[in-house]
Amino acid sequence: MFECIHWQSDIDRFGYGTLYLRAADAKPLGVEPGMYYAHRLTWQLRNGPIPDGLVIDHVCHTMDTNCKERNGCPHRRCVNPDHLEAVSVAENILRGRYPDIGLLNRQKTHCPRGHEYSPENIYFRRDGRQRVCKECRHIAAGHKRHWAKAKDHCVNGHPWIKADTYTNPKGRRVCRACKRVRAAAYREASSK
Repeated sequence: MFECIHWQSDIDRFGYGTLYLRAADAKPLGVEPGMYYAHRLTWQLRNGPIPDGLVIDHVCHTMDTNCKERNGCPHRRCVNPDHLEAVSVAENILRGRYPDIGLLNRQKTHCPRGHEYSPENIYFRRDGRQRVCKECRHIAAGHKRHWAKAKDHCVNGHPWIKADTYTNPKGRRVCRACKRVRAAAYREASSK
């Protein structure tokens, strides 16, 4: 295998080489005008369109066990077509430095509080990538309601009685006794 050929122009925030092809530049290459990752365009120019469901993997990264991970990886700038291979997303993850993280999480059968990850007890976040324990969510929601409704004293220990309580415009209970104490302290401090 030959040495890496590093992209010498624009680099995105993740460390990949990028370029924009105008219509006049794209037509002779047989590609559409627009923004491209340099390694993907290199692969397409040699092999044709990237098949659906596949991504371009840097084989040079897979072979280099001393490589820095993430944005500092020099292999992300490599455009040597001999170092590029079309693989599935799953294969690309397995070739990465930490391929077993997703597998470990999928193998977990209980949440951190010990509730079972059963179909009735989980839902997935909107992005579909993370399981959430319904029982833990109900407990958290219940604690919030309990804290807001079941308390019979304010934080300073004054009882929540109708004569000493009002609701502010945000819908929160306010203790008039606390307000009187704060006002007295303010008057005393400002008179000095």
